[in-house]
Amino acid sequence: MSMIPRFLYKYREINANTRQFIQNGEFYFAPIADFNDPFDGRAHYEFDGSTSDEVHVAQIFKDRGKDKWGFLAVERLQIASNRKSFTEFCNYDLNSRRQTKYKAFCASASHEDILMWAHYSDSHRGICVQFDVELLPETIKFLAVEYSASLPHY
Repeated sequence: MSMIPRFLYKYREINANTRQFIQNGEFYFAPIADFNDPFDGRAHYEFDGSTSDEVHVAQIFKDRGKDKWGFLAVERLQIASNRKSFTEFCNYDLNSRRQTKYKAFCASASHEDILMWAHYSDSHRGICVQFDVELLPETIKFLAVEYSASLPHY
């Protein structure tokens, strides 16, 4: 993982939210589901067919009884009997939870990125705010994004 630079930049259009952001120092953490790239925040989980993988996840579903989609534990176990459908189902389930549970504040290491100005600063009419990472509260944790041509596998 690459190092986080001392200064990060947030490209913004000029609107009421941006004014509130600057005046009150309020950071907006967007749900991953709201990102403009549907693959952001997604991963692909592989199950090797071992009993430790499939039985463990099936047991989690079983312990829940009926889930929010109306599946009974026995239905989940039927899905688990087919490794391919089990893997697909778990990927859908785990990624759906991640997309709604986790939020992010996105920033850039550069204030001179022409595409960022175009996409996030109202077609070059907005602003770019600089943050000194060392002055931000310790409760804010920054992670560098690593782009790849395919979804990460776990």
